[in-house]
Amino acid sequence: MSKKTVYALFSRLNRKHKIHISKFVLDQGAIPSFPTIVEDFYNTKPLTTVETIAERKDAIVRRADEVWVFGEISDDILDDVLLARRLGKKLRYFDGLPNMIAEVSEGDLRPSSE
Repeated sequence: MSKKTVYALFSRLNRKHKIHISKFVLDQGAIPSFPTIVEDFYNTKPLTTVETIAERKDAIVRRADEVWVFGEISDDILDDVLLARRLGKKLRYFDGLPNMIAEVSEGDLRPSSE
């Protein structure tokens, strides 16, 4: 039986928690993927454009089975959330980083101060 893939979104302020987020997703029986993987790789290339990064992130959203949002919704992840919604992807929301992660409703997440 194949495991579902989860595109795990979190703000730049929460990047320091990506190991906790990864463990949480794995503990839920899913395979995590992160936007920072794309950004970190392409930011090392001198000719990379913002459009290239956005295209790659869009491809990950399209391929993911579900999109999970951790912590506040910042401008840098809002486009991914909106794309997932348009594609009919299951969206789940979590708060309580780093050690008390629990599912919440979208309305429970606060806007980012980024």
